[in-house]
Amino acid sequence: MLIDMKKLVLFMSFLALMNFMSTAQNELNLHIQHKVGETDFAFNLPTQNNLKHDLKFTRVQYYISEIVITHDGGMETKIKDIWVLVDAGQETTVSLGSFDINQVEKFKFHIGVDEDHNHGDPSAYQGGHPLAPKFPSMHWGWAAGYRFIALEGMGGSNFNQVFQLHGLGDVNYFDTEFDMNVAAVNGQIQIGIVADYARALENIGVNGGVIVHGENNEARTAMENFRDYVFTVADISSATTNTEMSALDVVVYPNPGKDGMTRIFTGADYDRNFNLELADLYGKTIRSVSKIKGGEAVQLDGLEAGVYVLVIMENGRAVQQKKLIIQ
Repeated sequence: MLIDMKKLVLFMSFLALMNFMSTAQNELNLHIQHKVGETDFAFNLPTQNNLKHDLKFTRVQYYISEIVITHDGGMETKIKDIWVLVDAGQETTVSLGSFDINQVEKFKFHIGVDEDHNHGDPSAYQGGHPLAPKFPSMHWGWAAGYRFIALEGMGGSNFNQVFQLHGLGDVNYFDTEFDMNVAAVNGQIQIGIVADYARALENIGVNGGVIVHGENNEARTAMENFRDYVFTVADISSATTNTEMSALDVVVYPNPGKDGMTRIFTGADYDRNFNLELADLYGKTIRSVSKIKGGEAVQLDGLEAGVYVLVIMENGRAVQQKKLIIQ
């Protein structure tokens, strides 16, 4: 049987193209919008819980780990060896890595530190690692492990009652999962989560003050609230793909940057102010620049060698992001 070599070559090329398309890598990014109710989070911002108890936060920190993505018709990808120490006082944008994922259908994560690492030695990690020693401390001790959540503030009608809820314990290592429909755009997948911290104190009385450090009582209730109420899905796709933002035209040069320096150039025809947040791959904010005008050049220097995420913020929302490499 004679074989048409031209058709065979075309067929093999088609198969190669289809294989390439099916294994295309897209960068997965997590954004957490910090809120109290409908208001952007701020420390010492007066708010109320569902009991109508007045309160304001002075500390909100917690761990996220063991992220699982369901995608592309029910396939599951587990993201290993990433722990995120979230601080509500900082913008949280985390690069989760590049994966063969095109359409996200479910997003699941755990609040706290997985048992395999919860009882390890914090000093074994370098300073920038989320599990390294922190101040204020996020590690309770060898037996108990890390604080999964740390909520502190003042309650009562005159804000004169202290509340401290430090939740921990392997038994309270809860997961939360969301249905979503997020597709890759220009090699990027943006996962948006809203965190309403007023709901972390749902059904917890703070008018008379409450201090619980451990696995039970109000500390456990707060962790259950994180599991059940705090998080919802945010639609940031319109912000990240909005053609209106094309006029912003942010250019990072050089990238990779050398000698700890790079510059950010912006389009002169962009007539609104915006902010820049530079974060490491664990979501820790390294540098912030506020109220940048169109046409303005911003120099970032003194950066250590590594990979960073540059987030362009407008009206408190991430509208663009770029990977920055410093050599």
